[in-house]
Amino acid sequence: MDEPDIEIARAAISKLTNDPARILLDLSRFDAWVLLGTVQLAMRHPAFTGPTSDIAREIAQRLQASVCQDDPTLLRMTQMGEREKYDVPLTDVPAGRKRALVVGDVVQIDPEKDPSFGGCLLEVTEVGARHVVGVLAVPAPGGMRNGIFYRADPSEVFLVGCAKWSGLTR
Repeated sequence: MDEPDIEIARAAISKLTNDPARILLDLSRFDAWVLLGTVQLAMRHPAFTGPTSDIAREIAQRLQASVCQDDPTLLRMTQMGEREKYDVPLTDVPAGRKRALVVGDVVQIDPEKDPSFGGCLLEVTEVGARHVVGVLAVPAPGGMRNGIFYRADPSEVFLVGCAKWSGLTR
């Protein structure tokens, strides 16, 4: 399907906005819990602001009230999902964006932090709160040389993408 014309898309969204029909979801409490966590994750994105985020926040509050009902432990856990201090450790990403590193990411080592391996690419094989480990792709005569494991602080690497093929293990 081709992308819709922007004006046609605006008209469709406007029609949807003014549609009084209600949609009822039949979810188990666990499914609602998972959906709440997903909405909370989306709401933690720094660019998720404005009317759409306000609607998502309202939906999250209704889900939280339904899921947690009389369970203070579930309520405390969902409240943790709203607080920055419980976010996963982040690393810098080009253009100033941030996200957590995961196994399979490809990062570049900051040359100012490590003059020997700075600029080299690293396929991430392990992520910890204060470290990232991976296999270096080191330039060598006739191509790249792999197989050197490298450990760095997440602040010393920059996300450049993810590995499409990988069979690396530590």
